[in-house]
Amino acid sequence: MGFFLGEMRYTCKTFGTHPVSMERVFYTLFLFICVAFPSLIPSAAAKDLLTMGETLGIDEVLVSPNGTFTMGFFTPGKNTSSRARNRYLGLWYSSIPDTILWVANREQPLVDSGAFLTLTENGNLALVDGNKRSVWSTSVTSASNDTVAVLMETGNLVLKQGANTSLWESFDYQTDTLLQGMKVKYNPTTFESNKLVAWRSADDPSPGDVFFQIKYYCMFLFNKTDIIWRSNSWDGKNVTYSKKSSVVDRDIEIWVHFLTNTTDTLLMHVLASGSLPAKISVNPAGTLEIMAVQKSKEIWEPYQTAPTTFCEKYGRCGPWATCNDYQARPTSCECLYGFIPKKKVEWDNGIFTAGCERRTQLQRNNAGNFKLIDDIKVPDKFSVGEGNTEAECRLKCLSSSNCTAYLFRNHSSPLTPPCLIWYGDLLDVRTLYDGEGRNLYIRLAASEIGENGKSNEALRPSLISASSVLIIAALILIIM
Repeated sequence: MGFFLGEMRYTCKTFGTHPVSMERVFYTLFLFICVAFPSLIPSAAAKDLLTMGETLGIDEVLVSPNGTFTMGFFTPGKNTSSRARNRYLGLWYSSIPDTILWVANREQPLVDSGAFLTLTENGNLALVDGNKRSVWSTSVTSASNDTVAVLMETGNLVLKQGANTSLWESFDYQTDTLLQGMKVKYNPTTFESNKLVAWRSADDPSPGDVFFQIKYYCMFLFNKTDIIWRSNSWDGKNVTYSKKSSVVDRDIEIWVHFLTNTTDTLLMHVLASGSLPAKISVNPAGTLEIMAVQKSKEIWEPYQTAPTTFCEKYGRCGPWATCNDYQARPTSCECLYGFIPKKKVEWDNGIFTAGCERRTQLQRNNAGNFKLIDDIKVPDKFSVGEGNTEAECRLKCLSSSNCTAYLFRNHSSPLTPPCLIWYGDLLDVRTLYDGEGRNLYIRLAASEIGENGKSNEALRPSLISASSVLIIAALILIIM
């Protein structure tokens, strides 16, 4: 590993006694940097690939062709416990080495300085400790002797066979971060995607309790089994979102495209103006963060976070109540039309967990009528109903005495059906605006609607912050 200064080339080795004291001072300082921060020292022979039999040692790195990304070994945080000896293979933006974007062996740390990464004879990448024991491998079965491992300019580590065949990609095995071009795979049969799992802590990259997942056409943030945040339901629309950010001093465009030629992949594009990258990460503290590189400071700056407001947190007002961050009243919670607080004293004291209950119960021998509630976030725990028109969707709900609400949306994709039905309480209802809300019809006793069901005046709660809009646009992902 070398470093050029003018025409003098210094290397990380001992030169002995120097007659010029200033040179000796400079060399001593440079030697300290070589030893303490080896990955920060540029190399005249920085490489972006490993061929079969080659190794990458603890103090060596791979650098993408234009130098945007670096991959090497790191020790996380500033912990002085036994974990401080743990080493991991990770990826970082070259000028911001403190923020790790991907970790290979997050569950199997290396604890000795003799560890290395190698491309084995069977064509797999393997992390090997000082005792020659493999702690992590790509486990590809179809590799051959012309396989190479390449760090691409996108940050994707790829096992390639020949010029055009990719056998394995790190982008398919995300940890806690989504970079441009990464995919989240969604299974339309189980209605679930793979997970992005936060670090255990800032000093421990092992999988923690907080994770992101797509379930039933919504994005969720969980802490173990508890829901922290849920997005609005995706209706299949392609989205392009562009906004000037004073925080990162440039425009950021979020592109979300539905790939009709695939069946289980949601593809996210996060495109920042210029060549500097953006990312989306799951934080151990329980937040989902969009971040971009601040070009004048070379640091990751937060662009948007969820949840941030009272109403963005899951189910804050309990069942049968809507949450509104911007309504001018002491509380953000309000019972839906036809409902009253279930525990009035608690409700009046700002404790909304119990939510609301019907003022007039539905009679099983009475079909009841529907009340339009517009501009709201799609409630949680819906079922897919049979119906390609609003009339068919309505009839589907009326056919069951247990149906409590229905929603029909004209724009949908093959994997986001138009008719949604609820058979229980409505949870996580929130006021939306700027076209992000949906029209929901809730089932009420005829006496709540008016004589003969003639009154159908919509309840119109008002505004919400734009953060959920941006998070959805940034994270929605396209079904393969």
